[in-house]
Amino acid sequence: MNISLKKLEVVLVLPVFAANTSFLKVINDNCLELAVAMPDVNWTVIIINDGSRVIPSQKELFQHLCANTNYCYYHYETNKGKGYAVRLGFIKAADADIFIYTDYDFPFGTEAVIRTVNILRWRQADIVAADRGNHYLSYLPFPRRIITSLSRMLNAKVLKLNFTDTQAGLKGMTNRSLPVMLHTSVDGFLFDLQFMQSAEQQQLSVYALPVTCTKGIQLKNFKLSIICREIKNLFIILFNQTNKENILSTYNCTGEIRYATEIWTNTFRSNKDQGQFASNSFHSAISRFES
Repeated sequence: MNISLKKLEVVLVLPVFAANTSFLKVINDNCLELAVAMPDVNWTVIIINDGSRVIPSQKELFQHLCANTNYCYYHYETNKGKGYAVRLGFIKAADADIFIYTDYDFPFGTEAVIRTVNILRWRQADIVAADRGNHYLSYLPFPRRIITSLSRMLNAKVLKLNFTDTQAGLKGMTNRSLPVMLHTSVDGFLFDLQFMQSAEQQQLSVYALPVTCTKGIQLKNFKLSIICREIKNLFIILFNQTNKENILSTYNCTGEIRYATEIWTNTFRSNKDQGQFASNSFHSAISRFES
């Protein structure tokens, strides 16, 4: 009897916009939990520093990111938006079975990521999307609560979406449905809405995954500049809602999409016997990207 020992390949993209480098430890602690909980998964974690003011040094990267996970780190100087960062992460990824993105602080914990992987690995859906439910509204400051409620109502009544909690910060997809994400054009937060709208137009199956926020997560109000930018993005989505181009056929719908892997460069290796951080799998390419 032939038994396949091949590990499941999962790419996890983590967009970051932070005021200090403490995000490295937060990421590593959560990724260690994932590695321990799912030893049959080969994780590739792609960190996209989306124009944060503070940039980790090479020493900090080695100190805070463990060698038992494939970490890839990129940054650019100007904040482009979460949508831009997520797409860049997936474009820079090599082949995988499953693609996931979430916020670097894992707002719904590692268990939600594990459940996402299991749903996708057993082909229960093309896409898994976190569903925060109505209880989530009680965690929000009042202005943001109004924005979230209006967003859900717009999704249901105007865009006629079956899945309305589009802005939850955790989604996973198979390699078959990845092209729909790569086809999005919005750089801000509403890329999530554009993705889910397009997924329903492509008749992809969506699994609504109930989630709750972890303790200690701080949900702040949006700045006025961000709200104005997202209103502009909303009009872009509204005016393009009749565009039902067959995206999957554009990518041949084979599930065997290949991306250039020339970015796995500048591999650093150190000897822990010399008191340095040892890494056989850490890839770092600190680059600047332009639109």
